Amino acid sequence: MINGTLLVSHQVSFLVRISPAAALGAMLWAPLATAHAATFHVDGAAGSDANGGTSAAPFATIQRAIDEADESTTPGADTIIIEEGTYEEILTIEDDDALTLQGNGDVIFDGDEDADGYYGFNAIIVTDTDLTLERMTITDDANEATFHVDQDGGALTLTDVDFIGGGRFAVMARGLDALTVSGSTFTGFYQSAIDAEADAITITNSTLSDNGWYGLYLGGFTTLQLTQVDADDNGQSGIYMSASSSETEDVTIQNSSFDGNGIHGISGSPDTMTISNTTASDNNAFGLSMYVDDLTLSNVVVSNNLSNFIGGELIDISNLTANANTYAGLSLSADDVSISSLTLDGNGSYGTYISGGAHDFANVQATNNVAGGVFIDRADDVSLSAMNIQSNGGDGLFIDRSGDVVLQNLNAPNNGGDGIHVEDSGTVDLSGANANNNGDDGLEVLRSGAVTQSGSNFNNNGGDNVSIVP
Repeated sequence: MINGTLLVSHQVSFLVRISPAAALGAMLWAPLATAHAATFHVDGAAGSDANGGTSAAPFATIQRAIDEADESTTPGADTIIIEEGTYEEILTIEDDDALTLQGNGDVIFDGDEDADGYYGFNAIIVTDTDLTLERMTITDDANEATFHVDQDGGALTLTDVDFIGGGRFAVMARGLDALTVSGSTFTGFYQSAIDAEADAITITNSTLSDNGWYGLYLGGFTTLQLTQVDADDNGQSGIYMSASSSETEDVTIQNSSFDGNGIHGISGSPDTMTISNTTASDNNAFGLSMYVDDLTLSNVVVSNNLSNFIGGELIDISNLTANANTYAGLSLSADDVSISSLTLDGNGSYGTYISGGAHDFANVQATNNVAGGVFIDRADDVSLSAMNIQSNGGDGLFIDRSGDVVLQNLNAPNNGGDGIHVEDSGTVDLSGANANNNGDDGLEVLRSGAVTQSGSNFNNNGGDNVSIVP
C-alpha cells in the first residue's frame, strides 16, 4: 500500500498464435494476462491493521484481513495466512465468494466470550461464503457456538483444525452444500462437537470425543461419508443422524469407532447405510440403534453395550461380533435378513432376537448366552446352515410362528433347555443336525408342519431326544 492505495500485482504471460501465413515467416504475438486471487498476511505480534497486509507488512488482526478480502475484486479464493500466535477476536465472515484461512505455525484462535451471534454468543460467524480453515487451533470456553455457519449453499472445509472448547458447539452449520472435515479434533464441548445440516458431508481421519452430548449430530444430507472417525466417550451418542422426509440419504462409515458413549454409539434412520471395519462397543445403551431401509454391515464389533437394535427392510450382515451385551447381543426386525459369519457370545439375554421377514443365515456362533442362543419369531421362511449354538442357558435355537424351516449342519449341544425348538411354524427339514447333551429335549417340534430329517443325531438329552407334537 502506497499513500493509502492498495496495489495488486498481476503476473503476465504470453500466448503465441501462428497464422496460416507462418510458412512464410509471419508470426502474431498476443499478450494474455492472468489474474490471481489476493493473499493477505496476519501477524499478531509484528503486524498492524494500518499496514497493507503483505508478508512484509502484515495486518495485526484476522478480522482486518477478512474485511480486506471482502473488498478484493480479484477472482478466485482469497487466502489469509496467519502467523504463529494467539488471536482473541470476534470474526464475522460474510458475502465473500471464497476464502481460505491458513495457519503458519502454532496458530491459536481464542473466541471472545462477548461475541454476539445468531444463536446467542458465537466466536466465528459465517454467511454466504465458501470457507476453508487449515492448520490452526480454535479454543472457546463459554460461547454458544465457536463456529456458526448459516447460509444458503456454499461449502465449509476444515483441514487439520483442533477445536478445544467449553462452549455449546464446536461447529453449528445450516444450509451448506458441502461440509468437509479432515485431520481435525473436537473435544470438550458441553453439547455437540458438530451439529450440521449439509447436502454432502465428508469427514475423514478426525476425532470427536469427550463432548457433553453428541460427537456428531447430522441432518439434511443426501450423502454422508465417514472414514477413520473416532467419536468416543461422548455424553449421549457418538453419532446421531436425523431423518429427512424429503431427501434420500446414503451413508458410508468405515474404519471408525463409536465406543464408550453415554447412550448410543451409532443412531439414526437413513435410507441406505454401509458400515465396515467399525466398532460401536462399551456404550451405556445401544451400540447400534437404527432403522434403515437397506443396511450392509461388514467386519463390525458391537460388544459390551446394553444391547443393539436394527430395523429395516434389507439387512446384509457379514462378520459381525456382538458379545457380552447386557441384554440381547443383536435384535433385528426386517423384511429380509441375510447373515454370513455372526458371533454372539456371553450376552445377558439371547444371542440374537429376530422378528419378521425371511432369513438366510450361515456361519453363526451363538454360545454362552444367558437366555438362549438364537430366537426367531414371526419370520416368513427360515434357512439356517453351518451354525454352532451351544452352552446357552435356555434353548439353543427357538423358532416360533414362522414359515417353512430348513436347518443344515446345525450343531446345538449342551444348552440348558432344548437344543432345537420349533413351534407353530411350517414344515421342518433337518439335515446334518446334532443336538446332544441338552438339559431338555434335543429336538422339539410343536404344532408345525411335516418334519423330515437326515444325517442328524439327538442323544443324551435331559428330556426326549426327539419330541414331535402335531
